[in-house]
Amino acid sequence: MGLVLELVDGLALSGYITQEEPPPNQARLKLMRDVASALRYLHSRTPKVVHGDLKSGNIFVESCRELPIAKLLDFGLSWLLTRNAKPLGGTLVWMAPEVCARKKGSVDTPSDVFSFGCVMLFCLTG
Repeated sequence: MGLVLELVDGLALSGYITQEEPPPNQARLKLMRDVASALRYLHSRTPKVVHGDLKSGNIFVESCRELPIAKLLDFGLSWLLTRNAKPLGGTLVWMAPEVCARKKGSVDTPSDVFSFGCVMLFCLTG
């Protein structure tokens, strides 16, 4: 058995956004679109896949030609959305309030959407 992974050569989103010369708005918007596209793909599967730990440290940015490309990484806390799914953890600062409170039914795609909103805020403001 073997595991083949893509080599992502770049910076974490946190390092990319806060570098000495900040990226232009066009690049920031492209990165947010890339992450939204990855989430749309995960959430459209049957059963749905919830990432569970979406944050700037789990998004890497590859410099490619004119505009950078965002890659969503670290699926260690992701889960398939089934009847008995329970939250496994995550990073508190990026976590949806209902997941922090461990409310029944909190494991769902909206928790990733909340974290994506935090990522967008970080992308736009640094």
